[in-house]
Amino acid sequence: MLTAVGDKEQVRRAALSHVTAYLLKPIANQALLEKIAQVLQLKPENIIDKKEFPLVINVSELSISQMLLEIKGCPGKKSTDAIYDRFMLTLGGRSTFSNLRINLDKAFFYETKALQILDDLVAKIIKHTNIQASSLFVDSEFFNDNVVDLQPFTYLSDVNIISK
Repeated sequence: MLTAVGDKEQVRRAALSHVTAYLLKPIANQALLEKIAQVLQLKPENIIDKKEFPLVINVSELSISQMLLEIKGCPGKKSTDAIYDRFMLTLGGRSTFSNLRINLDKAFFYETKALQILDDLVAKIIKHTNIQASSLFVDSEFFNDNVVDLQPFTYLSDVNIISK
């Protein structure tokens, strides 16, 4: 139950509805998280604040034909364009690169749409560069620890997933 201080009618309705706990406005983020965790029966260590894992994108050349795209942190739902733009800025119109390795840390997958973001990124790279799906390698501990069905993802299902 969410109510404002002094909102007598709301408090009365809450009492009649047998609500056992409610938050007062203004809402403290920590209090809200505690209530959500309590209702969902989550342990504090299972609650992740994505803001603690900002997106960091690094692009480097490994050889004359291979590039490395390192993505650390948790992407936003619309991060595909930012990652792609950073990659293309480094690529700089050079067409000699035909292989790409993408390294992702576990925090990337804290975003619920991470696989879709990755699929969209791979699609853009394949469509706009000389890099083919068979020459694209994705490496992340996430794939070591989780069984993932990539069939729903048109482009991601064609790349090489590295799991150690």
